[in-house]
Amino acid sequence: MALNVQWRWSMPQVANPDQVAAGNRQEFSSGLDALVSGLFRRDDKARQDAEIARQQANLDRQFAEQQEQRKIQNAMQERQFAEQKRMNDQALANQQWQLQKDQEQRQWMQKFYDQFFGDDPEYQELKQLREKFANAGGVSDSALIMMGLNPRLR
Repeated sequence: MALNVQWRWSMPQVANPDQVAAGNRQEFSSGLDALVSGLFRRDDKARQDAEIARQQANLDRQFAEQQEQRKIQNAMQERQFAEQKRMNDQALANQQWQLQKDQEQRQWMQKFYDQFFGDDPEYQELKQLREKFANAGGVSDSALIMMGLNPRLR
């Protein structure tokens, strides 16, 4: 074969180098995009996790404060209840003491009357009449007379 002007010495082309470079650039670019988007997602996830942790810590703090407030409130209610119970017990003891004192006074007075007026027939008759008319139920003429009232003015 003779060399002439139209003959060119060149290697046979297997692939287009620009097309291969463009493919490599595209793959490299998509890899970088995936890497950057992964980094962004990691940062977003870290921010979300930090926000969730902050909210959880805030909720835990609020819960602890509420528990402490409930403890304080329960302690105050128990203290008020104990104070009210003490006051009620004191009032009951005072009432019982007063009733006992009144009963002792009534017994003493009954003994006194029995001792000084026990043999008196008028007092015995008055006592019998009081017992008789005490169970009559209502105000009788004799009760009005004993109270110093006139039964005719009724």
